[in-house]
Amino acid sequence: MITGRKKILNNNRENAVKNMLKLMDLTAESKKIEQLILYTKMLEQGLQSKRVTGEKTIEGIVFKQLYDSLYLVKLKQLRPESMVADVGSGGGIPGIPVKIMLPDVNICMIEANRKKAAFIRQVIDALGLLKAEVFWERVEETGHKREHRGQYNAVMCKALAAMNVLAEICLPLLKMDGNVFIYKGPAGEKEVGIAKKAIEQCGGQIAEKWFYKLPGGESRIIYRIIKAKKTPDNYPRKAGKPFKNPIK
Repeated sequence: MITGRKKILNNNRENAVKNMLKLMDLTAESKKIEQLILYTKMLEQGLQSKRVTGEKTIEGIVFKQLYDSLYLVKLKQLRPESMVADVGSGGGIPGIPVKIMLPDVNICMIEANRKKAAFIRQVIDALGLLKAEVFWERVEETGHKREHRGQYNAVMCKALAAMNVLAEICLPLLKMDGNVFIYKGPAGEKEVGIAKKAIEQCGGQIAEKWFYKLPGGESRIIYRIIKAKKTPDNYPRKAGKPFKNPIK
């Protein structure tokens, strides 16, 4: 039996998800809406034991995390059947929302934290997501494995590290002419200048960027870095080095 309080929470969650999609001009059938609603519920529950997101309210999860994640869907940058990696996925951001809205895309989420990786696996199973995987390992290791290196059409990364670090750990995963999509706040513009050498050295070049705002007014930028040439074999360096000693 659903209590009055739970009913209110469920209604709030459903309304928030529907309003978020409306604000983004995204349409979704009932199954996708139900999956997004269940995911927000799992994020709230996971926050207590696994610290999978910094947002603590339904509104924060929906209008910050989900809205931000799905902006790439709004931009129509991912093709059906493409191979996509979500690096440093945390609680499945942006990979899970993108996967829900684009079920034909193959999503591989790479997460170094064991509890967070286990949480993502629970979400995949609970939502019945197909063509979705999670790997519990450091991306510096993933980038040297034959089954991952140079195998992806696109790589997504949100709130993980500075852009010069991301260039080194993400570009090795891409096929030639593939794209890295990096989610950043206003500081992204400063990071671009610092990361120029790292991006070029790892075979990439800035191709495009989109400026937008979240419903709460916070500024965001998504950068598209295209892989224009082969990444040297020595990148990424050993686990931890790209973060401790970024290319400058």
